[in-house]
Amino acid sequence: MFRIAHNTAVNFIARRRRERLIFSDEDTRMIADPTGEVENREAATAGLQTFMHLPAAQRSGVILKDVLGYSLDDICAITGTSIAAIKANLHRGRARLRQLLLETDSTPLPVLHEPERSRLKLYVERFNARDFDGIRDLLAEDVRLDLVNHAQRQGHGGFDSYLGNYRRTDNWRLAVGFVDKRPAILVLDPSDPSGRPRNFALIEWQDETVLGIHDFTHAPYVMRDADVILSD
Repeated sequence: MFRIAHNTAVNFIARRRRERLIFSDEDTRMIADPTGEVENREAATAGLQTFMHLPAAQRSGVILKDVLGYSLDDICAITGTSIAAIKANLHRGRARLRQLLLETDSTPLPVLHEPERSRLKLYVERFNARDFDGIRDLLAEDVRLDLVNHAQRQGHGGFDSYLGNYRRTDNWRLAVGFVDKRPAILVLDPSDPSGRPRNFALIEWQDETVLGIHDFTHAPYVMRDADVILSD
């Protein structure tokens, strides 16, 4: 499956007529092939979105070598490319990944501005107070609930079981934050206040009314690779 995905990406790049670089054996012998702790740690630190900034050939090389630990010969067999090309892609992919990580570290934290801050704060406060009637008052008549990867519902009646699930349990606490720089509702575990949020929801607003909720409880794979920030 990985080979199919890799070849599809490479073919797409070729169709878009992107420039391909050709390295001679002499050029690639000059390129080091470091496999120490630094490269492994950088690769492990990078999330999916960071890897997606790399060209397909560089991305596959870095993931296979530095994340999954395949040898150069194994990568040749998987990708159908030469040792020379793999070394070149590793060299450039690692350099670009290091640059992306530095850029990420220096990026200012996102800030919630009014009126969105007040809206989300009110939503969270009512939820945490278990004021579910107050939550219903915030919903538009034709509000949409998207339980991503599970179900879609519309209208107040579609929220009865959704709110009922929260009413019947107490192993959650909501907070305002960001997911991939988008304002979001984070679901925390009250028994682990310092832990990573379990899941999140995105809210669509019209003035002070909730038009839609996209809840990712049933799509945990999104949370694993997301850049999550808890707001003050």
